[in-house]
Amino acid sequence: MAATDTTVISDYSEFLKEYYTPMIQNARQRKNVFLDDRVILFDKENVSGKYALIPVNFRSMAGIGSRAENGAMPIPDNGQYDTAKIEMTYSFAIMQISLQLMAASEGDRGSFNPAFAQETQVVMDAWLMDLNRQILGAGDGYLAMVDGSWTNGDTDAKDIDNAWGISATDAGSNGNGDLFISENLLINVFNGTSKRTDGGASDDGDIKISAFTRGAGSTEATITMDDSGTAVDGDYIVRAGNKLSGESDTYEANGLRLLIDDGTLAGTFQNISTTTRPDWKAFVTYGSSSGTAEPLTRARMMTVWNNITKRSSGDIKFLFCGTDTEEAYLELADSMTMTSNPVKLDVASNWEGPAFRGVPVISDPIYPEGRIEFIDPSVLAIYQMNSADWIPGDVGVLQKVAGYANYLAEFAWFFQFGIRDRSKVGSLRDISLVS
Repeated sequence: MAATDTTVISDYSEFLKEYYTPMIQNARQRKNVFLDDRVILFDKENVSGKYALIPVNFRSMAGIGSRAENGAMPIPDNGQYDTAKIEMTYSFAIMQISLQLMAASEGDRGSFNPAFAQETQVVMDAWLMDLNRQILGAGDGYLAMVDGSWTNGDTDAKDIDNAWGISATDAGSNGNGDLFISENLLINVFNGTSKRTDGGASDDGDIKISAFTRGAGSTEATITMDDSGTAVDGDYIVRAGNKLSGESDTYEANGLRLLIDDGTLAGTFQNISTTTRPDWKAFVTYGSSSGTAEPLTRARMMTVWNNITKRSSGDIKFLFCGTDTEEAYLELADSMTMTSNPVKLDVASNWEGPAFRGVPVISDPIYPEGRIEFIDPSVLAIYQMNSADWIPGDVGVLQKVAGYANYLAEFAWFFQFGIRDRSKVGSLRDISLVS
């Protein structure tokens, strides 16, 4: 049997479609709590074309009142409502399989899974890691920041810092610049909203990272590139192609930090203005001034809790933070002899954490430190045009590459992370970490 026989190629297609797709879905559920469809609604019903259109009701007291007998009735007025317009994002993972790899398994079925599965695993692990970053991000696409200055044509190692594009030395940002970096990663460098265009082997701004070193403590990570191009301290590093030059928006998903915002990151979000709709803001509490870190106290936590539960009737089911911030909460709980025994969030028992007022504090190792999010999951949703799946090709899900003895497999998810009531979530910022 020749390796070009569609029966052989079809075996590989079936492996991806029937065996590996459920594995990807299960891995997605475990990646972070906001990607778990047992906790967060996955909604197709409200998606029309490339948008989800969600009615949003705002508090209005018009037409309400108490009157004397035979008194005039309260004066009615229009209700306060709007429509959130949530545009889909298009996420892809592409893997390439050589005909030689497929031919090698013809006479040895035992070699079918190891080589092929390893290639699939590497690609899909990378996709899930990047999906995790986007869901927990701010929709800006920032991976890290340039530390120092780069000159066009440089190929020596350059310092980077501030994962997420967040400068917070108390949270170790000097040494975390490599958090989302890998070898062979293609990057663009942005100065504000302008893409630097003189880097990369083709001087088009697409720069390939050939090597990196990890940062630690106050020591910056470094990256080595084919041609760094020109950059200055504080420029942003993004994944190549994910952000359009001249625009503040990206092609990436909205992240949690953009959903739980008080208008600081975006004055208009999901087509609703925080100026005309003041309730279209999360309840965010800062230090004595924004950016001034202060110790975590129960009183600070209760400020956010009370704002959500008293002013918007939010039903907080869990708190969310980074692991170092969770440690700060545990130190607080110990110092006040507060009961913080682990409690579970979902019936599947996938998510648990130390308790605060009976709900779990769930942590994620990559989430930015120094902040705690207060979550009513009923107002969050993953809006999707379809479930994540392989794109059909020539043979099943495999597509022949013209002019090469290779096949492509393309995995896609058309979705967006959205919110329908920002007043039912909140955030405590500027938290000092335990030294």
